[in-house]
Amino acid sequence: MDTKPAYSQIDVIVYLASLASDPRAIDEYLDTLRQVTARLRPGEAERLNAGDTEALRKVRSDIEHYLVEREPLRSFTTESLHDQVYDHFEGQKTIGRLRWSMAVIGALTVGLVLYSFLSPHVSDLFTRTLSAVASLFAIPSLGAIWFFLSASKGFKPQLRTAYRYVAGGIAFFCLFPVHLAVVGLWVGQISQGGHRSVLTPVIILSAIGLILVYVGVRRFAKIVQVSSWLTRWYLVAAGGLASGLGVVALHRLLNIPAPEWSGNPQFFAFTLVAFLGIVAAILSWKVAAVISPLYQKALRWFAFAQVAATFFGLEFTLLFLVMPQASQTTGLALLVLPFSALAVLLLKSGYAFNRTLR
Repeated sequence: MDTKPAYSQIDVIVYLASLASDPRAIDEYLDTLRQVTARLRPGEAERLNAGDTEALRKVRSDIEHYLVEREPLRSFTTESLHDQVYDHFEGQKTIGRLRWSMAVIGALTVGLVLYSFLSPHVSDLFTRTLSAVASLFAIPSLGAIWFFLSASKGFKPQLRTAYRYVAGGIAFFCLFPVHLAVVGLWVGQISQGGHRSVLTPVIILSAIGLILVYVGVRRFAKIVQVSSWLTRWYLVAAGGLASGLGVVALHRLLNIPAPEWSGNPQFFAFTLVAFLGIVAAILSWKVAAVISPLYQKALRWFAFAQVAATFFGLEFTLLFLVMPQASQTTGLALLVLPFSALAVLLLKSGYAFNRTLR
């Protein structure tokens, strides 16, 4: 799509440059743009001479060629770039659909939480509370999975695989909350069962989920050539193992009795979740530091989500050490804030990644 007004041409070039995942790779092409714009005063864009106009056309052509042939993350064609430029400057339908999707996810979450507390079909306070918490986490998480998977279509195969690992990790996180929400809202009662009946599957699935998230973030970091020991899986595995075993050893050394609903495997898994969460958060932030500003907001939302996962693990680790006789209800109550924050932040990150495609 050729843009006739000269200033619009400058605007288009700036936008196309923002699509490059590594700003350094196209910086040399922008020298001509800087020389042209340095001579302009506000309102004088239409006074570009023929030489400047032709120079800007070449800059645009060079950047488009880089994006189509050499961009390491995104998959572009000349036609898709022209469509994307049009959609960015003149078409608002796609952004409108994303906003409507967010609104539907929010409305569905609020509706299910209210239904959990108000429906006569739900029998007791335990079921109402757990169903509400499960819905509060499950619906935004499912929305985040959809956003991540739909965003992955616009990227190269390597990064698409990384997105799928992240989406798979989120899926493991929300498997048990989805189960609780379905049982609570459909059957009307969640059995409190015996000891460790609710918390154990939550933490096991969360640990598996964070392992998959780490694998996805690690692939992303290696694609953009982030140099860090955090990309060496064996060092991260050793750190997670040492952290988990260290907390178990500390618990035994202090001779703190374990609550009946938990034990050494739970202590280990909670600490592993906290460790992997902070590793994924730091690695995501490192990727954001070297990548194009277009992707930085999404990556930082994702890093904040992993910090929430870290707090989820740390809260239980500290609970076991400080309040060993705490009830399972107290333990589950600690799920509310970090789990809710985790779900919302993952949703924001998935939405932001989708926005980068527009």
